[in-house]
Amino acid sequence: MVIDKLVRGKPYFDPRTGRETWKRIVPGLGIQIPWPKLPPKVKKEAAEEPAEEESEDSKEEKDEKKEKEKEESKEWDTPSALVLRRSFNQPTLYYPPLPEGIELELHNQYSRFKRQKFARAKEQMAEWRRRYEPGIKEQEELQAEVEMKNQNVYTSEQLRIRAVNKLVKKARKMYFKRKELTDDEVLLIAGFIKARIESKMKGLIGAARAIQPLTPLEQAMSPQQRLAHRRQKAVLDKEALEERKKNAVQEALERDKAAKENKGRNKVFEIEKSATPPVRKTIRKKKRTAVISPR
Repeated sequence: MVIDKLVRGKPYFDPRTGRETWKRIVPGLGIQIPWPKLPPKVKKEAAEEPAEEESEDSKEEKDEKKEKEKEESKEWDTPSALVLRRSFNQPTLYYPPLPEGIELELHNQYSRFKRQKFARAKEQMAEWRRRYEPGIKEQEELQAEVEMKNQNVYTSEQLRIRAVNKLVKKARKMYFKRKELTDDEVLLIAGFIKARIESKMKGLIGAARAIQPLTPLEQAMSPQQRLAHRRQKAVLDKEALEERKKNAVQEALERDKAAKENKGRNKVFEIEKSATPPVRKTIRKKKRTAVISPR
């Protein structure tokens, strides 16, 4: 892990080394980084002294001492093979640097600004394709024309209504601006208006007689059972409507009766007009006299 910054802690006296030192701390995490261990001191081999007559015990002691010195005098530096070995490869675009799904934890996927950024990028890409890729612009124009034609597709009934509307507009432009109309012109306008009204009436009657959607109960029935069920339902709906009207009328009568009897919160106060009007005395205001104040 690469650490960009370290913070120096409070200095203290280290009894093991006998000197003043401090701790290295990672800011924000409070993790202490230990100091690297010092390599042991390499002892130089003693120069060979002239051979002397020594006892066998002293020779063995010297051999053991030399072996220890050899072990301690090993090369403590990092070998060049390890230094030159490549342990980090430059990342490529063939695989993502982060595991799949972790990007959802690192940013807000519902961000409005992110949606705007991606929409802008898509629009820029589409504009680049229109300019530099052959056939893309023509294909988009053809698709737009097809969509416009699909929007302007009319049924035979709608075409007849449009034709009548055009005739009525034409009649209004031609004849309604004139003050005087002949009998033929009046009959022509009346024919246009009559055709328009009849077409509207047919549409209303057709909408009233439209096929009702099947209910979940009617889906499992045969056509004969379905017709019988709908007749019975129409009768029951009519009876229910009449019953509701009857109950509403009865409730209104009871409410009026309770109000007349002055019961509870429905109590009504009747105010009768007095036979003799009240006598109002006219009070004349006194005239104000000018008062001269002494200076």
